[in-house]
Amino acid sequence: MKRIIILFVIIYISFPIAAREKLHLKIGTYENSPKIFTDETGEVSGFWADITNYIAKKEDWEIELIHGDWNQCMERLETGEIDMMVDVASTPARQKKFSFNTDTVLLSWSLLYTYKGIHIDSILDLEGKKIAGLKGSVVIEGSEGLKDIINKFELKCEIVELNSYNEVFKALQNREVFASVTNKDFGHKHEKEYSVQRTPIIFQPAYIQFAFNKNSELTPGLIKIIDSDLIQLKGDNRSIYYTSMERHLGGVEKIDFFPLWVKVLIIFILGLALTFFILSRFLKYQVNQKTMLLQQDITKRKEVEEALKESEIKFRTLVEQLPSVTYTAALDEASTLLYISPQIEKLLGITLDKYKSTPDFLLKHLHDEDRERVHEALNITYKSSQPFISEYRMISSDNRIVWIRDEAVIIKDDAGDPQYLQGVIFDITERKQNEKELTKYRDHLEESRQSLTFLLEDVNEVRLELEEKNKELEQFNKIFVNREFRIKELRDRVRELEQ
Repeated sequence: MKRIIILFVIIYISFPIAAREKLHLKIGTYENSPKIFTDETGEVSGFWADITNYIAKKEDWEIELIHGDWNQCMERLETGEIDMMVDVASTPARQKKFSFNTDTVLLSWSLLYTYKGIHIDSILDLEGKKIAGLKGSVVIEGSEGLKDIINKFELKCEIVELNSYNEVFKALQNREVFASVTNKDFGHKHEKEYSVQRTPIIFQPAYIQFAFNKNSELTPGLIKIIDSDLIQLKGDNRSIYYTSMERHLGGVEKIDFFPLWVKVLIIFILGLALTFFILSRFLKYQVNQKTMLLQQDITKRKEVEEALKESEIKFRTLVEQLPSVTYTAALDEASTLLYISPQIEKLLGITLDKYKSTPDFLLKHLHDEDRERVHEALNITYKSSQPFISEYRMISSDNRIVWIRDEAVIIKDDAGDPQYLQGVIFDITERKQNEKELTKYRDHLEESRQSLTFLLEDVNEVRLELEEKNKELEQFNKIFVNREFRIKELRDRVRELEQ
């Protein structure tokens, strides 16, 4: 019974140990000597390899180092092919894609190199040059990185992006490029090896940390553990953190100490930045003022265009409602028709497109009896610039006679030379018909008046004859009356005698 109890206790105590599995992590590495690199034996070495192996051993992790170039590692981290990545500068853009541990592992910055014999004093000396850098790295793409600085200074440079810092220095050594940029650690380690020359230009201070897949469930726990271990390592001067830094990076970077040339450079950069800031604000103010004035001009122009468009619509509407046809003709021998309003289709029964560019448009439709007279009047108008006013007949497509009143003026250019003839054609056919009917009526009245005159003359002659006859009749009547009186007297006398 005692043996059974002892065996049970042993099994109970041993069960959690046997059940617990080691955490397997895939970690990305790339070539960035002396911070992380592959040594001559084929093993991954460097500062980052030392502290990563130390933390993994302390936490009993089983790690697998997945080697590749920089872009491959970042793509693998984003897709979850690896769990974490060493030696990554934390930037706002990367923080959207990845998670980072809180405690900074290293502080770094970027250096500009050129080949020997070239003297560079400022970033402005890179105008029109080819510059090499690590593809996808913060040195090129990050805030205050090479592209950002070039854009701010409005420089025209060609950036050659390569897959490793070794290729970057080889391109510079072979003079395939004018300059190259690297982080300070790689530059200090290999600048003599590649016979390149460091310039006084430094930029882009960066915080270097571990990066993690943002969607992994392991990430929060890994960050907590790594931050805790880093604090412990950095608190012990004899830890692997400091010994590895001494061996690979040449000791602790004292960021609180600046040589005189660095201070002068920093003051110069700050002064340049301040000048650039003031200049940019001033230029922004000027741009805003110009933009405001331009917007006002655009607004006014749009208002004028809208008013002009509305006026044109009203004009065309008015013209189309008037019993007239507007036209514009060029002042040349061909008398090319530039514009004519749509009423011409109703007036003459033709299609505008057929006649818009036809020479002598008006003359071709003139009545034969009016052609010469109108042609002469047009010639006089062209030569004297006097207004053209004429009434003539035109023949429609169905051989109708259409009476026209044409009133036109000469339009001159800025130099005072005749440019084109612009006029209005009125359809006066109805008026002419009315005039014709009125003429006929007047002729008829005149004929009636003449006939009445002749009749009155005849009546007057008859009246005169009647008056003569009446006088003669009165004379006879008087004679007759006198005779009757005489007879009566005689009768009376006879009666008296008879008595």
